[in-house]
Amino acid sequence: MTAPLISIIISAYQADRTVERSLRSMQDQSYKPTEIILVDSSLDDRTQQIVREQFPAVRYERSPTRLRPNAAQNLGAELARGELLLFTNPDVYAGPDWVRSLVSLQLSHGGAISGSIACYGKGWLQAGMHLAKFDKWLPHGSVRPADLGATANLMVDRGSFAAVGKFEGDSWVADAELSWNLHENGIPIWFAPHSVVWHHHLGGWGDLLRERFQRGQTFGSIRAERFGWSSGRIGGQIVATLLPFRLVGLIARTALNAQAAGQLGQFIFTLPIVATGHAAWLAGEVLGMLAQLRSHSS
Repeated sequence: MTAPLISIIISAYQADRTVERSLRSMQDQSYKPTEIILVDSSLDDRTQQIVREQFPAVRYERSPTRLRPNAAQNLGAELARGELLLFTNPDVYAGPDWVRSLVSLQLSHGGAISGSIACYGKGWLQAGMHLAKFDKWLPHGSVRPADLGATANLMVDRGSFAAVGKFEGDSWVADAELSWNLHENGIPIWFAPHSVVWHHHLGGWGDLLRERFQRGQTFGSIRAERFGWSSGRIGGQIVATLLPFRLVGLIARTALNAQAAGQLGQFIFTLPIVATGHAAWLAGEVLGMLAQLRSHSS
């Protein structure tokens, strides 16, 4: 059997509310042949039942233990037969030309391709959650270099993925670590604004704050350790965060990105959600950096 060029790799956990629509959008792509691999570590069998009964062509892999997204993505990459690995989530929906657009850009530019992420639904809470999490990947502008790729919509060729050692460790910010590794190995990341997926946000405001805090804590600790920050540098970052210069900077960045994407009105309307989401991330960062500061003094 001829190997497909593209392997779509999905890490799933308790995804039964969105996985049917997500998989259907990925099966209905104009670009074929494409294989789809779903790695599931759910606590129950609901996702498995949907995939087994409705999507027999999808390769389903069940883990008996809970996997973080990066561990599930690594497992999916090991099973994949394609030369281009396309990482995504079971709560995103793709248009019919999504894969074709990413492949075209990868073949012309090389490196990793980070597609854009739009919000599925127009609710106040969902729009605010989206801007708090994905303002850097809103669909706007032209193809351009990116500092970070988001694994909700990220294509990496197999050679580059192997060269950087796949996803590192067992953290909640593995996409940032992968992006740093790609840059350090001279592999560019291109932002593809027209290669769009729509992210379906579930949960409430409290879920957003918990998730942002957790990821921020991991990010703060890993970044300080990875880049060898001195105690003085860490202390300076903590002070800048508490004052709060960095919170103002993040809110301003989100406003600019929203304006560029034609969503300034949504930003203003959802500002309380955006601001508290960024504040939760930064609070987590402070704790992560404090942990690194303590390790310096021990």
